[in-house]
Amino acid sequence: MRDAPSRLTPPGLARELGVSPEKIVGWIKRGELAAANLAATTSGRPRWSIARADVEIFLQRRAACPGMPARRKRKASRDLIEFF
Repeated sequence: MRDAPSRLTPPGLARELGVSPEKIVGWIKRGELAAANLAATTSGRPRWSIARADVEIFLQRRAACPGMPARRKRKASRDLIEFF
């Protein structure tokens, strides 16, 4: 088995995650996923390079967390009269 590359392109990461490359580029443009533009000039088409460590951070931030359990209300005492 080959080692995973330390840097990925949007199409490569899209294959791993099962999403479209356009979704990966959208995450990059919105700042959700860190990436470096390796294009010769910034005025042309970007060549995104994504570090594997940044992918792990991105996935941890988007992981679903179990919510806090709902607090149970106490039953009202029958002999207690509440005044407001």
